[in-house]
Amino acid sequence: MVKRGNKRMELMAAIQAQESLTRAVPVRLYTDSIYLQNGITKWLPGWKRNGWTTAAKQPVKNADLWQRLDAAVQRHDVDWRWVKGHAGNAGNERADVLANRGMAAAASRVRSAATSAPTPGMKPSGHEPVRRGGKVNRALVPISVTPFRDAVRESSR
Repeated sequence: MVKRGNKRMELMAAIQAQESLTRAVPVRLYTDSIYLQNGITKWLPGWKRNGWTTAAKQPVKNADLWQRLDAAVQRHDVDWRWVKGHAGNAGNERADVLANRGMAAAASRVRSAATSAPTPGMKPSGHEPVRRGGKVNRALVPISVTPFRDAVRESSR
């Protein structure tokens, strides 16, 4: 089962931004997510030291993504910057537009795939939803990260 949620999407945006870089470079990463900002700058060292458990001895939520982000940032010198969301910051507003555009495109692909009949005997290509019992298994529909790559490209200009 694919887990989805705002916090996981915030983590994936930061992961994709880091992983899309082809060489080690200094990075200034802006986020409007306090969860991401505090996690990477304050909580991560303790989680690692405690075997990926919280101070309350509970498993860290989204540990799979935190571990992936931790690995991705090792190549770069990352300066993490928090900005208030929806407060007129031009870069944050642009990222929001790109994310919404990507979500709309993905939703359109899902709707389109859900209305088209599967070809008998064809195996899924990895870019189409898998049907089970006539229903689309949405967990297997790929999510586009193009808006995040666009934001990274535009911020490097």
